[in-house]
Amino acid sequence: MANGTADLEIDVQSPRKENEKPLLWSLTPPTPRSEEADIDPALARLGKLLLFLGIDQSTSCRTLYGFSLFFVLGIAVPAVTIWATACTNCRKIVVTKFEVMVEISCSCLAAVSMLCMARNLKKYGLRKLIFVEIHHPLVRFRYDFKTQIRESFSLLKWIIFPCFVVKVIREVLRIIHLHEGSWWNTAAILIAILISWLYLTTVFLSGCVLFNLVCKLQIVHVEDFAKLLEGTSDVSIFLKEHMYLRFQLYKISHRFRMYLLLAFLVVTASQFMTLFETTYYSGTITFINAGDFLVSSAVQLVGTVLCLRAAAKTTHRAQRIASIASQWHALATCNTYESKDEANGNGPVRDESPIYSLLVADYESDFDSSEDLTLAADSHFASDVASYHKRQALVMYFQFNQAGITIFGLAVDRALMITLLFIEMSLILWVLGKTIVANTK
Repeated sequence: MANGTADLEIDVQSPRKENEKPLLWSLTPPTPRSEEADIDPALARLGKLLLFLGIDQSTSCRTLYGFSLFFVLGIAVPAVTIWATACTNCRKIVVTKFEVMVEISCSCLAAVSMLCMARNLKKYGLRKLIFVEIHHPLVRFRYDFKTQIRESFSLLKWIIFPCFVVKVIREVLRIIHLHEGSWWNTAAILIAILISWLYLTTVFLSGCVLFNLVCKLQIVHVEDFAKLLEGTSDVSIFLKEHMYLRFQLYKISHRFRMYLLLAFLVVTASQFMTLFETTYYSGTITFINAGDFLVSSAVQLVGTVLCLRAAAKTTHRAQRIASIASQWHALATCNTYESKDEANGNGPVRDESPIYSLLVADYESDFDSSEDLTLAADSHFASDVASYHKRQALVMYFQFNQAGITIFGLAVDRALMITLLFIEMSLILWVLGKTIVANTK
């Protein structure tokens, strides 16, 4: 595996001759400067958001700004507000232990997102991180890129907005029950709590949305690669393009694997402790004293599911190339022999429903059944034996060299998600067994 990866890197990074460029690059002329300038505003808007949150730490000043912002809004403000709202005579309204746990989990997730994304942005830059510079300059890609950027901003807003509303309601009710002294101090504490929560949540979800954007752009590349089978029968072009695609997915996996792993571990530990504390607590659980658990758990689960779904969908699409190539090979072989029989005059009458009709069946997918990759029916293929063996070799290559998003060699697909589900269920049952038995004694 390591040798294969090394060979792949050498092959992709080596300079390409004009006639050796990927076919996807040769379908349209190079991108004009005006079209590149049309992409830049979307990138600039995304870069401004990352800079504002302190995630973009490409320079020393930006690094100082990012760490200062995180220290103030992610550590100092939560600590001061917890201390300011501490109340010894109102344990039913405020459980300080709950407040501390929620703030620690939110700060840890934001720190993971900021450090991992800042490292990648500083090392590669925004364009290379989301693979804008090595993508093919197709009109469809440029349109999808701008569309995906807009959808990413919308997704970030629609995730944060309902959680923010619940957070505001919970904090207002808590502040009303704890109000002592001046209303100005109470309002200042409330605003500080909301700003701190909004900052930490946005930093964590920005990393999730950025990874989701990268995966969606790769899905566009995978679908365009599958459409190569419609226009040509040159096996060497398919082989080079698939190696190029595997290289991109390998780089994505390498750059985001620590973020995915650390985020999942922090979320698991946070959910584990949340379940343990809420079930072991002997008092009454209310929306006021444990509402933060609800909000933080919703944010964490949505962010984790967003990352896992994007990675699994990309892996699913990339691995389905082997299935499409097998169908393409079968179609080419059968059409070849049918053409030979008809040319000799001893072949059977051709069926009005060709073999291709079997390929366009609606393959249901758990992720997106409306965008299944299909194959063109009017493809023409060489009829010699050498072409058959080339196609067979290509199909075997696809089957044993499947691409996808991986975390230290483990493919992020449905099998991994099912495994994680059973692991989480085991932890839940174990915690419930420990806490329920302890409370009944």
